[in-house]
Amino acid sequence: MFTKNRSGRGPTTLSALGVALALAVCGIGVGPESAAAQDAADQAGLDGEALYQEHCARCHEGQVTRAPHREVMARLPADLVLHSLDTGKMRMQGWVRTRPERRAMAEWITGKKLQDKDETV
Repeated sequence: MFTKNRSGRGPTTLSALGVALALAVCGIGVGPESAAAQDAADQAGLDGEALYQEHCARCHEGQVTRAPHREVMARLPADLVLHSLDTGKMRMQGWVRTRPERRAMAEWITGKKLQDKDETV
C-alpha cells in the first residue's frame, strides 16, 4: 500500500495523501456535528441567504440547467433540502459546509423552519 520514498525509509507523501483522500471519500471523520455545536451556531445567527448567495446561487439561479432553481426548492420541505446536503445528491457540496450552515441554508431556501427530531426514538 505504501511505497518507499527515494531514501528507502518510508511512505511517500503521495501515498499518505491517497490514504487521507480515501478516508475522506468514505466519510470517516465526517458527520453531523453535536447538538451543542448546532445550538451555538443557531445562537450565532448564521445568515442562510448570504451562505446561499456565496455557495449555491451560481448554479441554482439558472446557470446550470440541471440544478433546480431556488423557486422550485422553496416548495420543498426544509428537511428534504437538508437531507440532500447531508447525504443526498448535494452531499459533496454539503461536506464543505458545517451542519449549522447547511441547516441555515435549508431553512432560508424553503422559508420553513426545521423541526428538531429526537434521534433516539
